[in-house]
Formats: sequence, C-alpha cells, structure tokens
Amino acid sequence: MGSLAGYAGDRMISRRSIVMALALAVVCAGCAPAVSHQIESTSVESCRSCHQTGASAAPVVSHADRETCLNCHDSKSEPER
Repeated sequence: MGSLAGYAGDRMISRRSIVMALALAVVCAGCAPAVSHQIESTSVESCRSCHQTGASAAPVVSHADRETCLNCHDSKSEPER
C-alpha cells in the first residue's frame, strides 16, 4: 500500500497535513463567501443592483433567483438602517 505522504518542492508533506487539507476542502466546498464590502441595505434588490450585471466590478451571481443573500453570505458589517 502506498504512503499518503509526499513532497511539495523541497518540503515533506505529512499524512496528517494531507488529511486535514482534504477535510477542510470538503467542509468548505459549499461555503458561500462573506460579503467583502460595506452594505447599505439587506434587501435582495440592493445586492442585485450590482451582482446581477457586474456593475462596479462585482462578481455576477449564478443564483439570482434566490430571495435572500445574507442567509448564506455573512456580512462583515452591519447595514445602515
């Protein structure tokens, strides 16, 4: 049976490091990225104003049919009310 350890450049990668990296990849595979900017409103229309068209260099979403954004995407700041 082969070893799970290997080399990356000049350093040895341990079996534990490989298992931890794989576990992290599985856990985070479906994670939504956090909102990386200040938000002024929690309304989906506010998010769509940029993320539906790519305005202001915003990434275009592939799931514009969803009714909320902040259920999956954590906000790093509280919106102004």
